[in-house]
Amino acid sequence: MALEPTERLELYSDIIISKILNSSEDRAVVTMQLQPEVFTNENFLIYKTIYNFRERNIVPDKEFLTMYLTRNPKLILSNRDNVEPTLFSDTGEDMVTAFITATVNKLVRLKNEDHSNEDIQLILEKFRIDFKTIYMQRVLDISKLILNDKYEVGRRVLSGVEDSRTYYEEEVVKLETLISNESGGGYKDAEEEGMADNNKSSRLPSLRVSKRTLWWY
Repeated sequence: MALEPTERLELYSDIIISKILNSSEDRAVVTMQLQPEVFTNENFLIYKTIYNFRERNIVPDKEFLTMYLTRNPKLILSNRDNVEPTLFSDTGEDMVTAFITATVNKLVRLKNEDHSNEDIQLILEKFRIDFKTIYMQRVLDISKLILNDKYEVGRRVLSGVEDSRTYYEEEVVKLETLISNESGGGYKDAEEEGMADNNKSSRLPSLRVSKRTLWWY
């Protein structure tokens, strides 16, 4: 049975993270092309850590990732567009500890997987195709919601034809920034330094349409 776009995207996401954990060449290619916001949950946190330390070519191990996420719990609690904090709340641990444990376990699993036969550029292109499909469907849904009713983005309330058109155009530009195949593009976390994460980068608007949450992987 063929996989759905969201299922394929999850698979490609795992392969990409695995490859950049094991290859400095693949890591350089991916970090120049993908922004952290294209990933979700554990993969978002792993890639965000790699991305933040890319200029020093630091690849987190179990200890480093645990230390970094423990010192920066807002990566889990304040990135609601990319992280579902309660995902592992049934473990009996507090939300942050449970998410850190799950993320470290996934780091270890992906680090030990062998995807050396996969071409990184081909995987990236497959990832982009499904990411664009899911992203643009979300944008269309929200644009229709703005046109026919209203939609909140932060403290802004968007409604009507003009807001709908503007939102759509802005999101198309943002999409190309998130998955650019040109180096040097994208949002920069200029405030991040060392083990501190003062993330002031532009964030995707909420993925919540009405009361339904749309997650991608």
